[in-house]
Amino acid sequence: MLVPMIPSSSACQDGEPAPATQMVHHIVAFIERTPGRRLVIAIDGRTGAGKTTFGRRIAGLVGEPVCILEVESFIEGWNGLSSGVQSIAQNIVIPFKDKGCAHAREWDWHRGRWRGTSRIPAVGQARVLLLVGCGSSSAALAPHLDASLWIDCPEELRRARVRAREGDPGTWWDLWTRQENELLADHDSPARATWRVQSTPRISTTATLSPSPEAIALGTSTSTREPTC
Repeated sequence: MLVPMIPSSSACQDGEPAPATQMVHHIVAFIERTPGRRLVIAIDGRTGAGKTTFGRRIAGLVGEPVCILEVESFIEGWNGLSSGVQSIAQNIVIPFKDKGCAHAREWDWHRGRWRGTSRIPAVGQARVLLLVGCGSSSAALAPHLDASLWIDCPEELRRARVRAREGDPGTWWDLWTRQENELLADHDSPARATWRVQSTPRISTTATLSPSPEAIALGTSTSTREPTC
């Protein structure tokens, strides 16, 4: 890791977990302190922890192209988490570190099948890839990361968020939890995270700070040395 790890408690002076806003700015500062090379940062945690919200808030404050990639968009359905993170490492993260872009198949959750190949980002190159989702800092991906954030959140709160966002999770909750447990048994992502933060009810699925259009890597790179993707 490139920066000192915040202890598992993410303690502040009063012993409480680091506030979400403080953590967002801490990660933005890390990105700004490491110019000139590509970064892959994982935002990990269990379902409903608030990972996507954190990713959007970070991207909204970074003054350069950032690509947010949702892990769940590139795995093969409800049973595909373990094999999916390996595929993401090989087909997305490694090419991104080399060229600032990648190509991969995207999963259609409504039809239960693969879509065509997507370009990541849609055009141009990005310097920063925020890898957001369950398993984003798992064993298959950890060697390729520059840093990772683990978001702690109690199950009751996570369930409430998922229910508000998608309806009753039903049987898929247990199926997904088993796969999360398998990844965590293989690699203790919370203990090995660069940063760790406690999510609160205020960190909901509705971000209060959305990324500006300029923050998302959709434009072409200004560098003439960038390789073609």
